[in-house]
Amino acid sequence: MKSIIALALFVSVALCNSTAHYGWIPNHELTFRWTTSQITGLEDIRAQYGGMELSSIIRVQVFSDYSLRIKFENSKFGVVNKDLPIVHGRPQIPEGSQELPEEFRRPLETAFMVHLKAGVIENLFVERDEPVVVTNIKKALLSQLQMDLSASRRQDIGSNEISKSIMSDERPTFFTTEESSILGDCETIYTVNPLSKYQANELESRWIEVERELRELGILSGPKSEGDEACRGKTYYEVTKTRNFDNCRERPVFQQWIGLKSSCDVTKSNCKDMFTHLSSTRYIVCGSEEQFYIREANTENSIVSQPIGWNTEETLKSTARITLVLIKVKSGDFTPVPKPNQPKEKKSLVYQYPKANDRLSPEEATREVVPGTEGQSPFMPILPKPDMRSASNLIPNPIAKNELKTKIVEEIKDIVNKIHDETQSCANKGDVASYISTVVQSLRSLNYYDLKEIDHKITSSFSHGSQLVTAVEIFEDMLAMVGSNPCVLLLKEKIQGGRMESRNKAYLVGNAIRNVRTPTEELFKELFQMVKFVKGDRQAYQSGLLELSNLVYLACVNPSTSYNQYPVRIYGRFCKPESSFITEHYIPYLEQQLQNRNSEKDVEQFVYISALGKLGHKNTVLPLTRVIEGKMSSKPMARSMAVYSLKRLAKLEPTMVRPVLLALIDNLAEHTEVRIAAVAVLPWSQPSVAELQKMALRSWFEPSKQVASFMYSTLKYLPQTEVPELKPVGLKAKTLLHLVKPFQYGIQFSHNIYSQKFVEYLRTAASSQLRYVITEESFIPTRVSFSTKLFGGLWEIRGLSFAIYTESMDKVMDKVFDYLGYKSEVTDKVEEQLNKVNEELKIQDRHGRTPAAMAQLKMLGFETFYALDVKTYIEILNLVSEKLRGAELSEGQTFQKTRLQNLLNLESFGPSEAGFLLYVRKTVPVVLAYKGSYSTSTGSLESRDSEKYFKAEVKPIANIKVETTFGVVSPFTKQFIGAGVEMGFHANGCSAVKAEINKPGQLTLTLKKPEQVNTKVELIHVFVKPYTFTRDLTRLVPTFKDSSAKAIMSTNLIKQEFKLGERFGVDLNAKFATDYRHFDFGYVINKMSYQNIQSAFHTGLMVPSIRYFSFQLVWDVEASQTKEIRTRISSVRGQHVEGGDLELLSEEGVSQEEHLRRICGESYRTQSEAEICHRQALGQLERAAETVTEICEEQSESGSLSDEKKRECRKAVHVCEQAKRICEESRRYEREICQDKKDQCLSKRRTIQHMERALQGQQTGSGRVHGLNFESSLRSAYHGERKVEVMGVFGRKVSNNNKDIKAFVDVKMTTPEHPVYEMEAISETKLPEVMYRWNLDSLLKEDINMKNRIVIKFGRQSADKHTIELKTNWEKTEAQKEAVCNSPEFKKCNEEFQANRMLSSVCMEARHQAASVDKVQFKIQAPFFHEALPVGTACVVCG
Repeated sequence: MKSIIALALFVSVALCNSTAHYGWIPNHELTFRWTTSQITGLEDIRAQYGGMELSSIIRVQVFSDYSLRIKFENSKFGVVNKDLPIVHGRPQIPEGSQELPEEFRRPLETAFMVHLKAGVIENLFVERDEPVVVTNIKKALLSQLQMDLSASRRQDIGSNEISKSIMSDERPTFFTTEESSILGDCETIYTVNPLSKYQANELESRWIEVERELRELGILSGPKSEGDEACRGKTYYEVTKTRNFDNCRERPVFQQWIGLKSSCDVTKSNCKDMFTHLSSTRYIVCGSEEQFYIREANTENSIVSQPIGWNTEETLKSTARITLVLIKVKSGDFTPVPKPNQPKEKKSLVYQYPKANDRLSPEEATREVVPGTEGQSPFMPILPKPDMRSASNLIPNPIAKNELKTKIVEEIKDIVNKIHDETQSCANKGDVASYISTVVQSLRSLNYYDLKEIDHKITSSFSHGSQLVTAVEIFEDMLAMVGSNPCVLLLKEKIQGGRMESRNKAYLVGNAIRNVRTPTEELFKELFQMVKFVKGDRQAYQSGLLELSNLVYLACVNPSTSYNQYPVRIYGRFCKPESSFITEHYIPYLEQQLQNRNSEKDVEQFVYISALGKLGHKNTVLPLTRVIEGKMSSKPMARSMAVYSLKRLAKLEPTMVRPVLLALIDNLAEHTEVRIAAVAVLPWSQPSVAELQKMALRSWFEPSKQVASFMYSTLKYLPQTEVPELKPVGLKAKTLLHLVKPFQYGIQFSHNIYSQKFVEYLRTAASSQLRYVITEESFIPTRVSFSTKLFGGLWEIRGLSFAIYTESMDKVMDKVFDYLGYKSEVTDKVEEQLNKVNEELKIQDRHGRTPAAMAQLKMLGFETFYALDVKTYIEILNLVSEKLRGAELSEGQTFQKTRLQNLLNLESFGPSEAGFLLYVRKTVPVVLAYKGSYSTSTGSLESRDSEKYFKAEVKPIANIKVETTFGVVSPFTKQFIGAGVEMGFHANGCSAVKAEINKPGQLTLTLKKPEQVNTKVELIHVFVKPYTFTRDLTRLVPTFKDSSAKAIMSTNLIKQEFKLGERFGVDLNAKFATDYRHFDFGYVINKMSYQNIQSAFHTGLMVPSIRYFSFQLVWDVEASQTKEIRTRISSVRGQHVEGGDLELLSEEGVSQEEHLRRICGESYRTQSEAEICHRQALGQLERAAETVTEICEEQSESGSLSDEKKRECRKAVHVCEQAKRICEESRRYEREICQDKKDQCLSKRRTIQHMERALQGQQTGSGRVHGLNFESSLRSAYHGERKVEVMGVFGRKVSNNNKDIKAFVDVKMTTPEHPVYEMEAISETKLPEVMYRWNLDSLLKEDINMKNRIVIKFGRQSADKHTIELKTNWEKTEAQKEAVCNSPEFKKCNEEFQANRMLSSVCMEARHQAASVDKVQFKIQAPFFHEALPVGTACVVCG
């Protein structure tokens, strides 16, 4: 009871007396031991941390004028990157032993003055030249000393939690107030509890024991605490102070998301599973209600984050711990510390960023007085919006600017050398992706003029053409990745300079807009000018418009992304939907361009429609509605695209879009494609249950089966969705499935298919959606779209997505079928009847539209637009023809390309309670590089004998990283200290990949060892590596490459190594190492059990743990015996006429004499030499026809070839031999090339012979035959050449008026160590012939039967073959006939038939039932059975 009374008196006095000192008794000096630390690590793996600690003795002198004078003394700091001892469940950092640098020690230990009011700090005075980083440390101390027990600002928040404290005489023990601190101006929750005497004694005993233990471990030194003496006999209270980050007016935190859509605000308390932020202080005070001492204060500020982004077994934790322990108290007999000589007033405890990017700067960045010119924000911005030329990097860079510029240029030169030097790229010594990411970070601290200077230095540093081009491309890609205003401005000037390739321009324009960090209105105007400037470059213009619309939507229109994906807490909101740039410039421009479109440029029209839709702005409804109504275009493709473009607006303004969509769905006269588009977008407009019921009931009366099918599939799959916006609609649709017409539509109808899976162990949902739209006018889909998304709590990543629009593609398919030999022929009688119908009905020919196709590709925020129409097709053909006919190509050209990209990027930084700057970055840098050469010859226009070929050689390199770094920036040591995780995939094609096309239907791929590399080559490296670090910020080195980086691993590291490729003479080593507790096949199976096929494709490589893992595939080039692997693929096409021989198509059908003439023409330059060569070769051709050749003497099971066939075969083989001889005698080529000419020729010949043998005994029927030869050879200096050859023949023949179909496959495999292996498969099918099509009774009684027989023979060539035979019989039973006869469709059709309505839908259904089979019998005979065994009979009812 006494404790309750004491508590009531304590709090009541605190709340009622605004002039109380609240713990600061006048004329007293209090001495504290103050320790502040920040450590980061992965506690679930090991107690290894990276962090720093600052310790000091604090003297606080209290004066009667409500002022404090505070002085730091004996300040020391320490940096750790190692295992820390765990004392009472907490990691303990040994007390710092390093002296502070003088430029920090002097201002830190200079006294400063604080004014109080009701226990709240009103202002502080420091020296005018004090660095801002030092002032922030002092603010961190004051944030801990401050206790607002009077709740002086509780009127600034909505209400207190316990309202009875105001309505009754009972004083509160729990209240909330608004309080300013180093972390911002946030709601703060106070709890006050009295402690009993025994609790106080237990606390004092425990403190003494802990202090003794820490001193024994060498963690603590200095004076012992005498606080127990000062508090003896006094009452103890426990006061807890917790900050609510969900309700803050001011938070100096920078955040930016790129490549994903995020609803996560890192300034809040948590983002579901992604991170959690907690800050709480526990005070133990002793004394009375007005006069008390802080005996001990402990503040813990923890941030727990998922290391990569998805859920893993381990978490990355950064903790700031601030401890304040009372050492002793003096009353009256102390010497006052001096006041600041040149005081500078600070009215806020909120963290401030230094000005001019200087860690020693005494000036803070200017505070903006108003929330911003672009609308009111719910919080107070702390800095003005950046301009176009100044650097806006808030993290001080310790490298001097001139030195930094020099280092950046040198680093770019080093990156170029690593890419060009095979010895480094092959061994993966460079890790280019991480170095590029580091340089990109450094470029953010430079202004426009510094960047121009670097650009000039790069262009003047290279003399080689290829290296200069690579360096310029890398620097331009870096500018686009940085995203700062100066970088965008410089990139705009470079684009307008006109010296950039079209392909690079399109990529840079889109990427620069995508990576924008601070989307100010001034920047929008610059980007808009850049996009309009590149209008002449179609690809760049389209990419720019789409990305600019995306940026406007994310930064201005969508309230969620505009607050969460950009640094609005620092600069305020950058723009709003009503901004003048959007409403007065950009949208009117798109409308005007859409209206003034050129009829020949339909592609641009679609781009403008898509760009308007991506804005999601309500002002775009009118122009898009005009397109939908057909006022701007009558094409269904354009009108349906306008409907799909309403999707974003439907999310933000559903009541505005929903009536438009419902009107389109209800309009039966509307085009099918447009109605289906409205059905697809409707769920995003959040329809009511009644509106969904209306759509479900419509499926019973919908005249269009295409629309009905799309409605049915949409309602069917909606309940399964994992898309957050569609889940409420899915719950509504789940109750309506019984109202939809239960009809299973086939693949020939339009569908809207979802595939969803929530992967439990990743806490991530994978969603895929496939839509295809078919209209009654065409069997080719007019729109096919596929999209993939990953959802994880509050973030969304778009995977590969595309939408393909087509128009009049039936004409193209007709041409394709004609080319393949499936040309439809109309008999004279049918044509006569069709002409008669046209005359009777006066049908006029429809003016068909020109075939066209368009595609939109999207992935990770990138978006491109491609179109293919007649004009584009002709442009592509002209471009290819121009390159192929260029004389310079015959000598060969080299090429090299390097492409850089940041697929995903999360960057955030802000203060911790320790007073230091915390920095976190999650990024996915990607480097794709390739180099090689190509040469081609299309032959001379005058001579048909000139050689035609295409040769290419390429060496690709791919480097993909996932990097996470989290830690504290040390202002004292110029270090970044913390922990991180690195995931990587590195693959390179250091071996030269050479492709050759020398003859039609023949491709040769050659894999050679790199000539300049004789060491080990790392072909593939996949790894996960957690680590701690103390990175030196004065060096441009990736964090994990810094010499201080230490891997976090437990002691049970598993290592294994496997030898691969020995059989093929290739020295490959597979090295595997992991720190997983359990990793085996069962572990993998267990994780895959949570997946389906769709989710496994997207999340299968997302690791469930970030413990150390490494897999390397290393090729020892020098130790490998095989130096070259060559694969040749030869294809021959032919046709077989019933009763005739095989007729070869294309060039294989020319005579051997003609082949000889061409060989001589290719080998000799002059006509006379070629004619002499031809005569000599012809003289030997007839004699060679009698020579026995192994290729021509092989027999098949049907017997040997005829003598005439053998004779022709020998002549063909002789031509191949002559190809080598003539090539060597001409002395124009090397011996290796001449041997290749012979091998190419023989490969074709063997394929033709195999086709001839396969057709023996199959004289019935006619059809197409395809032969394929796959030959692979290994060449080494010691074992010569070893070959593996696989030949196959595939064909299909029809006879008996297309009623008998015969398909066959004949495969032969030859290896150097085993006998020849053969496999032959024949399928014979007898289709039923329907005699009665319109008479329903006759059709029902007709005996419909289909038979199929499949025979497979396989085995060694010289041994007996094994045989598998399968027979099937499909028939219509009497039960089926009776069921159809009694069906309601049959009876209804008879009524329709009497009314002469034979083409009604019900009659079509009845005829389908009458012609269906319902019983299938099959019998299989396998080699392991002695006799045919009927396996079973299956019945299938086809309705």
